Amino acid sequence: MCGGVPAKNAKVRIVDLDTGTTRELTPIDPVLYIWHECKDEQTPCSRKLRFEIPKKFIHGKEVEEKHWIDIGTLNLEAKFDNEARECVPTER
Repeated sequence: MCGGVPAKNAKVRIVDLDTGTTRELTPIDPVLYIWHECKDEQTPCSRKLRFEIPKKFIHGKEVEEKHWIDIGTLNLEAKFDNEARECVPTER
C-alpha cells in the first residue's frame, strides 16, 4: 500500500544471498527486496527495502499454508530503518 491506495509499479524479488562461508545451515539465505516510489516520485532512483526471511520458513518440500511467512500489508509511505535507494531499470 501507498497510504490508503495500492502501491503502483512496485518491484518485489526474493533472492538467495551467498554468505561467502563454506558451511551454511540451510542451502539458501533468502532475502525479500521491495523497490518502490511511494510518495517519492520526484527523487531519482527507487526506495529499496530489505527483509531477511527467517530460516524456519525455508522448506524443501510441499508445505502447509500455516508454515508460510506472512509479512502482512506494508504501508510503503512509512520510512524504514534499513531503507536504501537504488536505481532499477524499468521493464519494457
